[in-house]
Amino acid sequence: MAQAPESGIYSLSYAAFFAPRTHKFETVDFRLPASPANVASYFPTSSKQRTLQLRLAGLLGISVGIVFAVVGFVVDQLTKGLTIGLYTATERVFNVANFWLAVLVHVALSVLFVLIASLMVVYVAPLGAGSGIPELKSYLNGVRVPGFLAMNSFFVKAIGIAFSISGGLICGKQGPMIHAGAILGAGMSQAASSRCSWRLNSSLFRIFRTESWKRDFAAVGAAVGVAVAFGSPMGAWMWVYEEACTHWNWDLGIITLGGCLVGSAVVRVLNYLASGLPGSGFTDFTLNEIGKLAPFLEGSTFQLKDFPVYVTIGIIGGVVGAILPIINKYITLFRYSRVTQPTRRLIESGFIALLTALLRIVIPYIANDCQDVDPELQGVLDSAPFSDFSRFHCEEGQYSPWASLMYNPSDSVVRAVMFTPGSGHFPAAAVATAVAFYFVFIIWTYGVAVPAGVFFPGVLLGSVYGRLVAIAVKAIFPTRTDLSSRGIAFVGAVSALAGFTRTISVSVIALEAVGGYNGAYAAVLVAIIAKLTADFLYSQGIYDLHIALKGIPFLSSGVPDLESYLQLRLSDVMQSKVIGVRRYARISGLLRMLATNQHHSFPVFLKLIPTTSSSSRDFAAAAQSSNGVGIRPPRGLSSSTDSLITSQLELMEAHNIKKLVPVTTIITPDHAGLQATIFDEGTTRLVTLTDQKEVLDYRTYDHRDRSSRGSGIQDVQDSSRREDPSSGDASAQSLRKSSVNTSSNAAPQFELVGVIDRVTLIALLKHECENHERETSGNDDIEDRVTREELDSAWPNSSLMKNDGENVIIDRVRRLNVLDRVIDLKQHINPDPLLMSDRALPSTAYSLFRRTGARHILVANMRSGRVCGVITRKDILPESVQEALNRIHGVKVS
Repeated sequence: MAQAPESGIYSLSYAAFFAPRTHKFETVDFRLPASPANVASYFPTSSKQRTLQLRLAGLLGISVGIVFAVVGFVVDQLTKGLTIGLYTATERVFNVANFWLAVLVHVALSVLFVLIASLMVVYVAPLGAGSGIPELKSYLNGVRVPGFLAMNSFFVKAIGIAFSISGGLICGKQGPMIHAGAILGAGMSQAASSRCSWRLNSSLFRIFRTESWKRDFAAVGAAVGVAVAFGSPMGAWMWVYEEACTHWNWDLGIITLGGCLVGSAVVRVLNYLASGLPGSGFTDFTLNEIGKLAPFLEGSTFQLKDFPVYVTIGIIGGVVGAILPIINKYITLFRYSRVTQPTRRLIESGFIALLTALLRIVIPYIANDCQDVDPELQGVLDSAPFSDFSRFHCEEGQYSPWASLMYNPSDSVVRAVMFTPGSGHFPAAAVATAVAFYFVFIIWTYGVAVPAGVFFPGVLLGSVYGRLVAIAVKAIFPTRTDLSSRGIAFVGAVSALAGFTRTISVSVIALEAVGGYNGAYAAVLVAIIAKLTADFLYSQGIYDLHIALKGIPFLSSGVPDLESYLQLRLSDVMQSKVIGVRRYARISGLLRMLATNQHHSFPVFLKLIPTTSSSSRDFAAAAQSSNGVGIRPPRGLSSSTDSLITSQLELMEAHNIKKLVPVTTIITPDHAGLQATIFDEGTTRLVTLTDQKEVLDYRTYDHRDRSSRGSGIQDVQDSSRREDPSSGDASAQSLRKSSVNTSSNAAPQFELVGVIDRVTLIALLKHECENHERETSGNDDIEDRVTREELDSAWPNSSLMKNDGENVIIDRVRRLNVLDRVIDLKQHINPDPLLMSDRALPSTAYSLFRRTGARHILVANMRSGRVCGVITRKDILPESVQEALNRIHGVKVS
């Protein structure tokens, strides 16, 4: 069970497995509630307004691209400065002292940089660890990961990754940049921060303050992160669609592509300015080398006769991509069980940094291999953003191929391996040693308490073993003078990246990054082979593995273990105890309901009053249609008999009613035990129903004589006539005509009118408190309706309210003594809840949850039509389905 503490920050300790419905990860309801208040505030009212909304979204997407390009440029410059500083300090000590003192300086600075990154993760933002892509996929899938979109996570990712890379860890910045981009995109769309408790009250941002827009701009920011990190706008656009997004539409695609194009272009301009405007300044500026790994693969050929080699490399990439999660799983499980304390996490980070830095500098020294500098190699290294340090301990005009493969910064290693022509520059022993070194430390480093991605390590490892394959092929076929070692190294990078990430779009990212579009066919082919091979050997990729280990209720594109899902019905997996609320809700009942459960959403029911006498029937009709039952009493007044009657005496006198039918509170059924929970009168009571037909119904139930009931289902009366206070006696007369004759033992009738979410209820309570304070202070400026600003403060940016604000507001309600007030929920009820039959398959619900982004679905009995349960995504996870099967078959699980 992945622990998410009440503070909303990811816990430092995890467990590998979880029991169904017990973990604390909440889901996000991406469906925009179609309540009257939301329709008036959030829904476009015309096609012209919808077009304007999309144009504003496009401009906002471009703004995300521009802002994050600046962020990416700053991260690049910080990384470059720290890296050059570390290597320069090492070289200076080496020149004036002995080698081992230089080793001490190099290792000490590397460990220091990594510990700075680890300290930021452990004590500032635990979600800053790793790549952030598992959490991104989970959020876009509909799971709220505490702290994922927090600004402290953004700063830890952006700054911490610079220290991780400059400290020499085998990690990449692409994953953390994706995470940081998602935070920036979501934050800019909302113009608000729950953690910083600020909100920009501008009409330009109000239309985007919904969960669906927030999700979409997180996806835009994630794609911009890939585009800025790799210089690959098209590949980033394809990757976020293939790997990250669960909910995708064409409008989102256009917005995302615009942000990626602008972001990658802006960071290219900034890098060009930082280089000092070489040549003729902007007159020579082009976007040809927008890829972060350019120069191009000039001279590289991808011949048909070499495709067996490419297929072999694709298989190797798949095998490597399968081994990575298998071994990393056991390392992660060990971390979850043993490396849980902050000090232990820091020690692990420092130890990995120490060992990595030590081996990177000692192995080339032991090899003691110096060769004359090849002009082709020197030209490639000079184009790297970091200086070349492959001279190492060699004489002037020489370099160490071992240092070029291991001691150099990772970016320079990739450039040397991928762009150096010929196969004689790197000895086979050096290349093989580098393959083993990078493979081990990629597996070990991923998941440690520092910002660290696996994108670039995949490129690094793949290009190195691709070069090793080229050396082997050259040894087997010495007459092959036309063999392109650079092309094979590039294909190797694609294979490892596809095997690690299990995506095809990485081939496009790699093509754009190197600018070598002549290898497009080979790259895509190898990516497909690598992905298929990895999936065949081990179905879970590294990201999906960490999603599962953290116990995140993720819904994959296909229903897992379909055979189990086909053996059950929704009645077997649903939660049968439904907690509901009346449309006209007493505040005391609301407080007790909120205090006794943590449900996110509640069905809303309307009470109908079947009676046996004309006078009481008149009262029921008038009460439902005019200003009686269901209308909030005048401020400062409350009814001692029932919270739904404003003035019983006046109403009875106006309609000549002699007998009063008391209105009881709404009840909510337990399908298994035929019990219901009552929230009213400031108390909680448990009532056993005498007949299964008398439970809540989403349509009106006709309680006639039992012998003539039949199916017992009637269509609901026109609620607008019943509920509109302005309809007066005409509506009352209409209801008199349409009312049914009931027996002396008649039971209440109920109608499901929709659902309402928790944060909206909290916002309504806050509104009542503010109105009460205005009244007591003599202020006549009373707001009968909840304003748009109050809605914005509650939804969708409700994390602050969920953790702290809810308790504060509830305490405020109790202090102000407004418990007897009644709130009309009509304007905030979503009349369009998802509803399924209890005989439906869980696999159908699984697909519906994933497709719609819903948080819950109401379940209705197929025969009676009543609401008999509710399901959430946690109820249709494989663990929950297996639990239901075990219960049905009488299997006891220890």
